[in-house]
Amino acid sequence: MRCAGFNNVDINAASLGMKVVRVPAYSPYAVAEHTIGMNLNLNRKYHRAYNRVREGNFSLDGLMGFDLYARKVGIVGTGRIGILVAQILKSFGCEVSAYDLYNNPECQALGVDYVELPDLYATSDIISLHCPLTSQTHH
Repeated sequence: MRCAGFNNVDINAASLGMKVVRVPAYSPYAVAEHTIGMNLNLNRKYHRAYNRVREGNFSLDGLMGFDLYARKVGIVGTGRIGILVAQILKSFGCEVSAYDLYNNPECQALGVDYVELPDLYATSDIISLHCPLTSQTHH
């Protein structure tokens, strides 16, 4: 698997002869940067624009995104990746709030406000998930 976790693998079924391997370590910077890249792609609709240009269609209809500057972004999970995403978003000029079972002092030093999940959902323009799948986070 191309991930650090294996919680989405049916280990019992895999034990019937399949090898399960995973990435033992990863770059949290690469994951955080990829997160921001995907955010920009969805917001600015780069994928649609790329396909249109390949077809000779240079219309801007339906391709307008919004500025990230001054947007409210909620981060669920402020571990190694979540804090790096918060740092990047703060550099974009975003207002960042977060939810985690444990407040990260590094995030608080960045000016990230910790809020309860219902408040994060209600006030965020964008929500970024950076937590493991556990019985507490399921659904």
